[in-house]
Amino acid sequence: MLLCPAQRLPVAEAGLTVVYGENGVGKSGYGRLFNNVFYSRGDNFLIGNVFGPIKDQPCSALFEFLDKDGNSVKLKYPENKNHPAFRQFASFDSKSVNVHIDSQNELHVQPRGT
Repeated sequence: MLLCPAQRLPVAEAGLTVVYGENGVGKSGYGRLFNNVFYSRGDNFLIGNVFGPIKDQPCSALFEFLDKDGNSVKLKYPENKNHPAFRQFASFDSKSVNVHIDSQNELHVQPRGT
């Protein structure tokens, strides 16, 4: 299970998660964060907190995963960005859809276990 960092909202274990809200509340920011953290061909330009007291502060986020035994595993991005938990998800947005449709995609085949 993945929790959104700020509100600790659970991302669906099975099914579809929809993020919605008024303009300017941070929906695109979450999308760009997910595009940086997980596999994505979408928009990944991160913008810091423009309303915060410190400008140009590096972006970071705390993610919480559940392992196969149901134990909580907390990982900080970008410090733990190479952890295998981050490689089990993919993020798709309207920009990544266009990249997949308009750009040439290469097929990679790798034998299992290598």
